Amino acid sequence: TTPAQTPSEQADAPLVSCFVTRCSLSGRRSFTVSLGVVTRACRSDTFCEYGPPTSSIAAVWGPDPDNVLAFASNGQIYRWQEQAGDHHVRGDGIITHWSGQWSLFSPAPSYRQFVTPKIWGTDISDFWLVDNQLYHYRDGLPRLLVLPAGIENVYGVWGTARDSVYVVGNQGNVARWNGSAWLPLPPPTPYRVDGIWASDENNIWVYSISSGNRVYYWNGSTWSVAFELGYTVATLRAIWGSDPHHVWVIGDEGLMVRLDGGRLMERRQIQSPTLFAIHGTAHDDVWVVGAMGTIQHFNGTEWLPQRSEVRATYELRSVWSADRTRTWLSAREGPIWYLQK
Repeated sequence: TTPAQTPSEQADAPLVSCFVTRCSLSGRRSFTVSLGVVTRACRSDTFCEYGPPTSSIAAVWGPDPDNVLAFASNGQIYRWQEQAGDHHVRGDGIITHWSGQWSLFSPAPSYRQFVTPKIWGTDISDFWLVDNQLYHYRDGLPRLLVLPAGIENVYGVWGTARDSVYVVGNQGNVARWNGSAWLPLPPPTPYRVDGIWASDENNIWVYSISSGNRVYYWNGSTWSVAFELGYTVATLRAIWGSDPHHVWVIGDEGLMVRLDGGRLMERRQIQSPTLFAIHGTAHDDVWVVGAMGTIQHFNGTEWLPQRSEVRATYELRSVWSADRTRTWLSAREGPIWYLQK
């Protein structure tokens, strides 16, 4: 691992901004760092741009705070490994200094590009990726899997253990991988299923846009409709939960829906044209991102907008929260932003 280099000027400039190979001090001058090594100073309440060495990231995900993967549109996967950081206080608040290194985790096969990948896994050496096709990554190498019977395209993946991974696809298909074979579940709808989240085999939620923007709940024996938006110009976009009692579904026009099992508990809208992604660590630590640089955080009581360097022209498509202090964002045709509290 190449150590982070010390800048030639340690000036008391407002912020040091480093993007892969170049760093600027207040926009006045620059210095060079080794490829992949990033040293950054940023307020602890602000999402700041943080690489990696490409300008088009389709998604960000990681199994733990010190291993973060960035999935580039060209099919490359980059890995972030954090190095020791420090904190010091200045007149304008707490400034967090940290550094780390981007490295190429998995090169791009000639047949693969990422558009809207969805990822679930247990660790850096064992994760699943869906982007119409289904890949199982083992030790950084992708295996293009044979899809379960009846599924031509896969649109969502989620798991609860290595031997309990669910995928959803066309014609209402839902299937579970038990470690050795695919086991089909009864289809909740005859139409395409677009996303899934599960806490265990008796608590599974899926949503289907073609079914009238419905969310279906599986209780271990039957499906029921937990929420229905209807056939409108608005569309459901993503689903995530912290536990069976706090499952969020988000979509167009700032739509937010919270479910408790098969019951609708809350429906609200925030000022955003479209919400694209949601993730968190607990019921009182949830992040959503969307169009026009929208970033909102739920603290268990209310949703609040967040400070960031994200321009309003960016369409945020992915969010991943490592823990309560570290969260990553990525934008369509854009870079990655990082918040470290």
